[in-house]
Amino acid sequence: MEKIKNFLKKFGLTNNEIVIYLAGLSMGPSLASAISKKTKIGRSMVYHLIEALKEKGLVTSIGPKHGKKFEMEPPTRLTTILLRRKKEIEKIEKNLENITVELESLNSTSYKPARIQFFEGEEGMKNVAEDTLVLKEKKQYVIASIDSLLSAFSRDYLEKYLSLCDKKKIFRTSVWSKSLTEVNVNETEYRKQRVAPSDCVFPSTIFIYDDKVAVFSSEQEKAAFVVQSEEFSQTIKMLFNSFWKVSK
Repeated sequence: MEKIKNFLKKFGLTNNEIVIYLAGLSMGPSLASAISKKTKIGRSMVYHLIEALKEKGLVTSIGPKHGKKFEMEPPTRLTTILLRRKKEIEKIEKNLENITVELESLNSTSYKPARIQFFEGEEGMKNVAEDTLVLKEKKQYVIASIDSLLSAFSRDYLEKYLSLCDKKKIFRTSVWSKSLTEVNVNETEYRKQRVAPSDCVFPSTIFIYDDKVAVFSSEQEKAAFVVQSEEFSQTIKMLFNSFWKVSK
């Protein structure tokens, strides 16, 4: 039962909503008073929780206004709801970049102080990786340590990330610390890349995008940080250009 409750929490239900939903499933169509008696939750609160579950598509009502019974939707309904949410999220993602640009245009502040954010663990590093895909200027400059990337992310995740870059038409110029045959990363219309001299070993991977610089640490540290600063990003971009010139 605990496994079911944990799933329903992830689905977006509160503790009391879960109690009402599970009780309703076991009871079948029931009056609010009966649900209240079984769950030991006050009748007025039961009505409130049922309304919340209705909004989530998990309750239907049966009968006249007086004497109305409530029936919980079967568990199979959860799949339908998830599919609908997925479509809604996909629609939001399509409009996200345009909305972000419009919101940024409303920001009248000409001077923005430097900002540093730190992230730890696999999920934190994925958050940073996904931030590098949200761009005003569709360009990335990358000093890439394949060892640090493979210690942070699976090959499957990296392949999906690169594919998404191409799909978003992000132009990615990168200098790798190892031969690209080792990592099977091919040039495409949107990817230009070189290999650094053999004496250049990068313990970390650096992304330069818009006014940000993201740094992914070595396998030992398993962390990342993002610096948002126009001056700093321009400085690191100059270092990138120096690496680019001596790479082949």
